[in-house]
Amino acid sequence: NSYITSASFSGMAISLLIFAMTIQHYFLIRAFWYKAGLYSPNSQNHLGDLINKISFANINKDPYSLDDLDHASISDAITCAICMILTFSTLVGRIQFLETFLLTFFGTFFYELNFQLFFRLRISDIGYGMRLFLFAGLAGFFAGILLEKR
Repeated sequence: NSYITSASFSGMAISLLIFAMTIQHYFLIRAFWYKAGLYSPNSQNHLGDLINKISFANINKDPYSLDDLDHASISDAITCAICMILTFSTLVGRIQFLETFLLTFFGTFFYELNFQLFFRLRISDIGYGMRLFLFAGLAGFFAGILLEKR
């Protein structure tokens, strides 16, 4: 019984670690893509422009009303963190802490790229269902292939 308790605590601790690292990485990666001009074809922005536009939710924000998505919300970051935890659930027992850090960094990088595909193709994703579960499943699948472990 003590082994089961310590294993479940370890799983919860790693999930919390993934959640915290993803929240931190999300705004940095979003600022990177914003600075790279992915959000606007005529972008001449600075990294500080996006950091000043962080809000708690997507209330009264319609990303399809403008061609430039200039808004980052905490709810988007939490969705990305949940997506990374779901991706990790396909890799439990096969990765350690360094791979967990790389998962949160590169996973967030590609999550935001995936979000831009949804934004540019005007795919309506009410409630983050497709972004969360579709991306998490595919990211876990490809991460498993990259690890080459069974």
